[in-house]
Amino acid sequence: MNIAGTTTLAGTIFAHASRQPAKEALWCDGVTLSYAELAARAAYLSRSLFDLGVKQGAHIGVALPNSVEFALLLVAAADLGAVLVPVSPALPATAMQRAFTATDVTHVVAPIQILRQLREECPAFMQGLPGVCIAADNAGGDPSLVTLSDGQAAPLHLGCAEDAYILTMTSGSTGDPKPIVFEQRTKLVRAQTTIDLYSLNESERILAATPMYHSLAQRLTLMPLLLGGTAVILPRFSVPLWLETIATQAVTFTIAVSSQLAQIARDESAALSKSSLRCIVSSSALLETPLKQRLAELLRCEFHECYGTSETATATDLAVNPCDMSLASVGRALPGVDLRIVDGNGNDVPIGGEGEIVCRTPLLFAGYYKRPELTRQAMLGDYFRTGDAGRLDGNGYLFFRGRLKEIIITGGINVYPKDIEEAVETLPWIAECAAFALPDEGLGEIVALAVVARPGMPADVRGLKMRCVECLADYQIPRKIFVLDDLPRNAMGKILRRELPSKAAAVSGAGHA
Repeated sequence: MNIAGTTTLAGTIFAHASRQPAKEALWCDGVTLSYAELAARAAYLSRSLFDLGVKQGAHIGVALPNSVEFALLLVAAADLGAVLVPVSPALPATAMQRAFTATDVTHVVAPIQILRQLREECPAFMQGLPGVCIAADNAGGDPSLVTLSDGQAAPLHLGCAEDAYILTMTSGSTGDPKPIVFEQRTKLVRAQTTIDLYSLNESERILAATPMYHSLAQRLTLMPLLLGGTAVILPRFSVPLWLETIATQAVTFTIAVSSQLAQIARDESAALSKSSLRCIVSSSALLETPLKQRLAELLRCEFHECYGTSETATATDLAVNPCDMSLASVGRALPGVDLRIVDGNGNDVPIGGEGEIVCRTPLLFAGYYKRPELTRQAMLGDYFRTGDAGRLDGNGYLFFRGRLKEIIITGGINVYPKDIEEAVETLPWIAECAAFALPDEGLGEIVALAVVARPGMPADVRGLKMRCVECLADYQIPRKIFVLDDLPRNAMGKILRRELPSKAAAVSGAGHA
């Protein structure tokens, strides 16, 4: 099915509602909407927002959990031609204010308790800034509520493919927000690429199990609706709920972040041999080779790993085969995508050499919002500079090495955290680990290692040191080892290495190398 050439996101979804009104469009946390119900509620929400002053091009700050309301807002904003600025509903009010100020938000959509918190803690910011709460009913009579139960309205059809549609934060909303601009056309083309790559059709039941304020869950929600399939939204992730939802909702396809798959692989009850899953894709961070092999055995369906960034979307794909020599890679470039490895001066390195991954793709973002210089710096001609280290082999397979800014430079020698982690993570007592840099007067930086022990297993730091001596070069051996209860991660499961030094500093001297 070709959706990339359609005029608008909302128009495509409304057309499906006319063609198959009774078909299930959406399931979330026990609530089911047919296409007719979804279209009616989205159109009513679009009209209600328009009446509240949300015009074409207006920026709507969104602080919603995974919910039916968030899905309806995705459709309504596309119909309006409005721009969504989603942030985590768990952010402090002051952090939301920074993000919304940086993106010129004119309206805020959030649960009533978050609106009240914003009004109490950021009164100057919220003064004159309309707050909207979407609800099934308005028994309390709150004037900020838009109710969806009985409303009827025709779609506005104000949005078009060239409209900016979503501003996604890429560096977090605390500190210095760096919003990525996605147009409706970008979302359509990215959805089409995924549809083509994994041979998806209108019979799919596609699961979104990551936070909807991130682009992955937005794609997994919109894509089935654009196909005429069914979107299944997990309100929150846990292994039991993920497994139960796949079973009860007959999920056929999903893209999961690697940290979720790692939890699933560690769960002895995660049997999927009779699952409805046809295909599952790992995203967000690299899966280590032993984990890929374990998952390939466990999932019993077509299993892929992909590499990309928020700015480029998926750039490579690997169909995981435990017997394939390319298993340690993240696959080859998608059709229409060109990858290069360049040195610090932007020159190509020889095949097999390591450097920065740069990517030319038709799926590229539209730039950073009001940051033209930052957008310019992110490009090398028409290639996006990913900030990731990697190498390409002679067959075009990409081997991801880590973030350039996370490389440890000790005594002038580059040390890749991944090399250290691969050497020690197979020790039976280690649940997970992460290498990171600590400042040092003599060497500039030293290698440190944070490890988390498996439940019920003691930390064998002495054995860990012996493994490092056996498997690593002297400059790679961690000078300090910290045994932690857990590793800091963001909402997508990526390890926050910048937080490891402060977390390690809070650990007592026991367990240090």
